[in-house]
Amino acid sequence: DALPICEDAKDIFQEAMIVRYEKVQSGTFELNCQIKTFVYSVSRRLWLKRLMLQSRFQLSDGHEDSVEVDEEMEEHAARALTILDADESTAQSSDASILHRVLGDSYYNREDWEAAIESYHRAFEILKQCSRPENPELIWLLGHVADAYMQLGLPEDAVPPFRHAEAM
Repeated sequence: DALPICEDAKDIFQEAMIVRYEKVQSGTFELNCQIKTFVYSVSRRLWLKRLMLQSRFQLSDGHEDSVEVDEEMEEHAARALTILDADESTAQSSDASILHRVLGDSYYNREDWEAAIESYHRAFEILKQCSRPENPELIWLLGHVADAYMQLGLPEDAVPPFRHAEAM
């Protein structure tokens, strides 16, 4: 049971880094505390939101508005991708791959399977170009593409990503 929690923690940290990146890129970032305090605060909000989505945590009245993170993360990732896509050198970067994965995760969590497939495919194609073939993230992305196809009731479309992942 510790492995999924470790993976969740890695995902949360990655999402917090994207929030920081987006705020810096917007030009409105003003750090009034230590960076570790900022990262902790953002990570905590993201973690609480994830727990709420999994129905493992309930906020008391009055705090619901303070954890509107999924929509916020999706907006941050989409804006950051717009910035990266404006420059050919960054449009195919590992940063772009991470942002496509974040968007894919957001769509996946909302059960928007078509959008998740598109984002995960884009992340896979970019990452395939800028990483080693044995990168476990590539297999993870293919697995999520296949699962989204299964969720859509398209098992025949899930077979190629599964086979591709097995061959890696």
